[in-house]
Amino acid sequence: MRPRSGYWLKTTVMRVFLRWMVFILLAIGSTWSWRALAGDYRFTWQEKPDPKRLLVAKADMRRIAASRPEFVKVVNHEVQISIESVKDSPHEAFSFPGMSSVSESEVAGPDNIVKTLSEPFNEVVAACLLTARAHFSSDELEITTTNDLETWNGGRALYAKVFGRPAPAIASSPIDGETRSIEKAIAEQLQQQLQEQAAPTPVTWSAFSRGGAQRILAPVLLIGMLAFAASRSESAGTSSYYWFWIMGPTAISLLLAHPLILAVVPVALIFRRWLPDPILWMRYASRTRHLEGIANANSSNITARRDLARIRLLQHRPARALPYLEQALARDDESAELLLLYGKCLLATDEHERALAALVQAAQRDPKMSYGEAYLRAADALIALKRWSDAEDALERFIEIQKSSVEAWYKLARVRAAAADTAGAAKALLKAREAYEGTPGFHKRLYFGWYVRARLRSLGSLGDANVGQQN
Repeated sequence: MRPRSGYWLKTTVMRVFLRWMVFILLAIGSTWSWRALAGDYRFTWQEKPDPKRLLVAKADMRRIAASRPEFVKVVNHEVQISIESVKDSPHEAFSFPGMSSVSESEVAGPDNIVKTLSEPFNEVVAACLLTARAHFSSDELEITTTNDLETWNGGRALYAKVFGRPAPAIASSPIDGETRSIEKAIAEQLQQQLQEQAAPTPVTWSAFSRGGAQRILAPVLLIGMLAFAASRSESAGTSSYYWFWIMGPTAISLLLAHPLILAVVPVALIFRRWLPDPILWMRYASRTRHLEGIANANSSNITARRDLARIRLLQHRPARALPYLEQALARDDESAELLLLYGKCLLATDEHERALAALVQAAQRDPKMSYGEAYLRAADALIALKRWSDAEDALERFIEIQKSSVEAWYKLARVRAAAADTAGAAKALLKAREAYEGTPGFHKRLYFGWYVRARLRSLGSLGDANVGQQN
């Protein structure tokens, strides 16, 4: 047999890596890819701008906006010039000179920030800021962006097209020689391309270079998160938790253009066992208060205590369910249903020996209750105790009652693999695939996570090494 210490080390490492780190990597990748979806520009006046040069700069910016009438519109105010996207997005508005007041006690004026969510508007804003740089030095106006130099390429091309000359360097003072040489080379290259190309540039694979790949990666990562949430949705409780703590922050991050919101995702995954599910709490708040009132008023009411325990277990609060079940069992210790719930709560609190005893009693009293679930949860306890042969026996008993359980076949494969029964494990994985393919469509979502694990295992991957009950 395979040494247990080596098996335990491998399964532990793979469980931590594949269950939690995969989503942390997705969150980091989403943050990286966000730069392709939103530009963030900032300009700050170091001193009051000269009014005459300000008028000339605003006139040049109108020329830039006039070259893109299908994408932007100009709104003239008494002092400001405002260039807005025709999409009327709340993020897409550029005003110049913005807030330019500098008091004697301040080193610089307030920051002016503009976010861009579309490539055409990003080019116009970049070209306008390059125009501002052409009229005001870095000692007068500081211009920065959260992105790298490549994000200015569209603006440089537009500036050169409108004014017929290369765009100025955008870097703030002091400008190091390396930055200036890079910007000069980019500007010269763009100017040469404008002179040589008379026809529009055809679509090439260059669209899938750095920026293009990022624009593609962001929705791919979002789809990946959706698939992950769906694969974990084996019950209403599990589903609502992942939708609230994972898909919610992801959608808000994309909507508000704040990638740091994605930091909630790894926190939610790591602290899954302790964070509440607000959706479930709201759904059962009224019912819980009603049942607690009944239980407090009538110490012999077993039904109310059983229902309270079910709700707490569904809310992933097994420790709060145990007192209700212990009170109910004190009055009816022969109830297979109460023993099953009690065993599941103990299993969720990692009291595997006590859980096994309660689950064995439940199976002895009513083997087919809840389609034989007592056997399946007993197998979880036995797996945690590394009693592989007993776990295999419990899983086989459960499969006799419910042959279509993808979860049971997958766990049977992992138990047999732990016992060095390679042929038996392969057969169980094949049965898991067949069970999933024969499952009605409306039930497949419930077993999708186990099916994915079985597929990974059958392809020679370790997949998710946790054969115990899903947290």
